[in-house]
Order: sequence, then structure tokens, then C-alpha cells
Amino acid sequence: MGAEHRLHKNEENDTPIIIEFEHGSDNVAVDGKDFLYTVLQIGVPERAREIVRAVFGEKGLWYADIAWASAEQSARIAIGDLMIHDHEVVSAHYANVLTIAGRHNTRFQNAFTVGMPITSLEIVDVYRLIAPPPPLPPPDISLADVK
Repeated sequence: MGAEHRLHKNEENDTPIIIEFEHGSDNVAVDGKDFLYTVLQIGVPERAREIVRAVFGEKGLWYADIAWASAEQSARIAIGDLMIHDHEVVSAHYANVLTIAGRHNTRFQNAFTVGMPITSLEIVDVYRLIAPPPPLPPPDISLADVK
């Protein structure tokens, strides 16, 4: 068996490592785990429509309206699965400037998943974030706003 390496994050080993890379937009999707899927599943359309429009654009609102029209949670999730891959939705979410408070009070303006692999040619920089991160900005919107 080969050697095994495990990273254990603890008080002595908690320095974030940042990897900056450039990657084509064809293989990028919105990461909907901390906000979008919850909005599609339990959001009240009358409260959530303008928020979805602001964060995911007109095309995102189009998908959300279709999801909310179904009483089936599995259908709502399936619509979300289509939505996160739509280039118009990805572009609109990339342009979002509102700070979102998602599940577990996660704060972000946009979140994406990127198809692998990331080649060494795409890596721009790798560094440790030694200074403490800046304080979290206050949220502009939260999941409580859409329920």
C-alpha cells in the first residue's frame, strides 16, 4: 500500500490556501446548495420572486416559477438541476453584488462549481491567507426573506 496523507485542521493548522485559476465558462455551474435549492423547495413565491430575479436574473426567475408551480419536491429539485447549468443563470449569478446569508449563515455573493480537471496551465496563483480574513459583510438577503 502507498503512503497516506491526511490533513487535520485544528488550532495549529487552520491557514486557508487560496488557489486562483482561470477556467472556461462552459464547465461552470451555480452551486445551489446553500441558498438556491432551499428557495426552490420552501420559498414563498410572492416573497422570493424579486430576490431570485436579483441573484439569478430573469432566466433564473423563469426556472423558479416553473419549480414553484409543482407541488412535487423532486420536480422542484430537478428544475434546480437544470437551472444551475444554464449559461444565462450562471452569468447573472456571477454579476450578483448582493450578500446572501444561506444555510448555516454561510455568507457569499456568488458560488460556483467547476468541472475538473483544472490543468496547471489554468492556475494563476497559489498562496496562503496568512492575515485573518476580513469580517463577514452583513447580509442583504437571507433565507428568512423568502419563507
